Amino acid sequence: MPLIIIILFFAYTWGLGFTLLRLARAKEHESFLERNLMRTGIGLSAFVVLGVILNALRIPLDYRIFLLAASALPLYELIFRKGYARISPAAKAGLKLRQSDITILLVLLVFAAALFTYASGAFRYDYLEDDDPWGHASAIKYVSVEKTVFDPETVDFHYMDPYPPGYDMLLGVLAQASQPISWTIKFFNALLISLSIIFFYFFAKEFLGSRNKALFAAFVLASVPAYMSHFIWAPVLAMAVFPQAMYAFEMMKHDRKWIAIAGVCFAAILLAHPTHAVKLTGLVLIYLGVKAAAGFTFGRKHLPEWLHQDLAGFGAVALGAFLSLFWWAAKLKGFLGMAKTSFTGGSGEAAAELIKGSGNILSKLIALPARIFNPEGGTATRAYLLRDFAIAQSNNMINNPIGIGLAAFILMIAGFASTATGILRSLPRRRMLIPAAAAAAVILTVLISSATFSYQQELYDTNREMLSSGEMPGWRFAQLWPTPPSYPSVLALSSILSSLTVAFALSIAAITIFRRKEQDGQDHRITAAILLGWLLFTFLGINSRTFNLPVGLFAFRFWMIFAIPAALLAAEGLFAALNAVKALRLGPAAATTAKLAIIALVVAGVLFTSAKQKYDTNTSCWPSGAFWSGELVLEPSSNCPVQSELLSYQWLKTLPATTKVFTFYGQDQVIGFDRQICSWCKPEHSMKKRLGNATATELHTFMKDNNYEYAILGGIEARSLSLNETVRLINDMASSGLFTIAHNGQSAVVFKAE
Repeated sequence: MPLIIIILFFAYTWGLGFTLLRLARAKEHESFLERNLMRTGIGLSAFVVLGVILNALRIPLDYRIFLLAASALPLYELIFRKGYARISPAAKAGLKLRQSDITILLVLLVFAAALFTYASGAFRYDYLEDDDPWGHASAIKYVSVEKTVFDPETVDFHYMDPYPPGYDMLLGVLAQASQPISWTIKFFNALLISLSIIFFYFFAKEFLGSRNKALFAAFVLASVPAYMSHFIWAPVLAMAVFPQAMYAFEMMKHDRKWIAIAGVCFAAILLAHPTHAVKLTGLVLIYLGVKAAAGFTFGRKHLPEWLHQDLAGFGAVALGAFLSLFWWAAKLKGFLGMAKTSFTGGSGEAAAELIKGSGNILSKLIALPARIFNPEGGTATRAYLLRDFAIAQSNNMINNPIGIGLAAFILMIAGFASTATGILRSLPRRRMLIPAAAAAAVILTVLISSATFSYQQELYDTNREMLSSGEMPGWRFAQLWPTPPSYPSVLALSSILSSLTVAFALSIAAITIFRRKEQDGQDHRITAAILLGWLLFTFLGINSRTFNLPVGLFAFRFWMIFAIPAALLAAEGLFAALNAVKALRLGPAAATTAKLAIIALVVAGVLFTSAKQKYDTNTSCWPSGAFWSGELVLEPSSNCPVQSELLSYQWLKTLPATTKVFTFYGQDQVIGFDRQICSWCKPEHSMKKRLGNATATELHTFMKDNNYEYAILGGIEARSLSLNETVRLINDMASSGLFTIAHNGQSAVVFKAE
């Protein structure tokens, strides 16, 4: 079964990518490996967009329809266009390894190591971790059975409808060919993250203009803890489709027909996750804005040409936005309504009160962005220190780990210094500009650090008072302030922000005011400006609370996006060090030895200060969720500590996979342990609402009428609904003679209907 579903996944993605590229008649790369790997990546984006369009047209999301869509054109080309005659020569050409193919094979090794890390952690224990994955399991099961991503009348799936449904839709279609939901979720979640590293490499190769830089950047991205854990949530899909969009934008410089591909890939970003869509759109707009500004310097005398070439990327964005309307046109209002109640934070709470109490539509429109873009939003958002960036920890957050590691951080700073130096060298009147830039950076540093430290100290003192009075729990205070605010750390982060701001401003000046066209056709100043813009944007995104910014968007989730420019700049830092060897004027053998020594030292540094900590984080015991009850016990298969109630649900896996198990409240957990319950069906929904007054006789009749063999009741019902009524019903069932106790756990009881 696992092999079949893996084959189907690549059949869907490769086939849809092939079809989309053929229909767009876009020129693909000559490399056999790159061409086919990127077909898979582009097909992943096309799958998301196609699924949303089919759903909008009320066409069932059946795996056979996707398979037909993916295979129709490839089979037509194979049979009727004599594609079979080209397969053998193409295969032989693919077997002839070039230097570029060897680099790709090394990237595939990085991919394999990443997949091993993520999958090892995900399958270490026999349960889903934390809270989000259990909710995704129910939605994925619903999609696999009902073949739609529209919510039923009976159940509101939190991460689907009006939430963009791409993630649950993709896994739900895959689950139609795979019985164990938990295996499907765990494996393909790990696979999507790992594939994103391959797609990132191909984008970085085009963007940086160097295979070797792209290889090292992919290695760094895979190694740093900040770039993704094996946590199961929708941002995984957003990050897995982002590199394809950037690759398509880059390929437009070779062939403008890639505009259609870029539009589809950008639409997939908008359909993958709500807040990540905003953040990643920010990166796309910085990329396109810098290129358009640079093009305008020379194109303003030829406006039609400038509009045709340099603004084509905005056309792709418009196409992607249009395609996303197949979902957002009808769901935006519902999503904003959900955002008003689900987004958290201090300023957001004030905005929510304003929204709730005001009858003035203008006030509501003003307050809603404050609610959504408040700087304190996000359960793990806090003020960060310099060591949070530089020192990777093995004991980290599970959903979005922080930190990039010491070696990668030093390389990133070196890459930033090299990039900024290159910008300065391209500017005229350097004797005036360099001192002015340095003075501006110093002044900004003093102003930002003074204001930031005062804000942090005041906030720290306020939170300590709340801790002393009992208004704030100790765990929350420890999360917000692992250590008291430190002026040296604030000064360091302020200097980074100031230097980034000044360097980005100078890079924009270099490609607009002072730009001269470079002879090699690759204007590295444009690449530098984009990199600096990305780093500045994501650094501010992480530090919305650190610097007391007026806006923010789930700051802790910016870490995985920050890792992208950090990895690219780390590659620039390594190659700046290798180029510095030339200045030593060593002989050829000595220079080669010195370069190999630097590479070995750097790779070892990244492995021991980033990759090791990432592996430790991803393969450690993760908590199973806050909704379980009972004392801590060791889960048998992993020896991980869990609450005893989980073991009763885990016992359900001893039953046949087709067994139907009724529960009043723990339907996510029943599905997460691969047993059957139709929580969205009307009879089940009606019975669930009757926990407070249902009798054993009524429950038995319902179970027999709807083919349920077992029922489970315990701490989830007691905590979520009613302790007294849960205990009453358990006693009633035990004494009724209609049920036998199949499993009596510490915090839950499994009954079998006789």
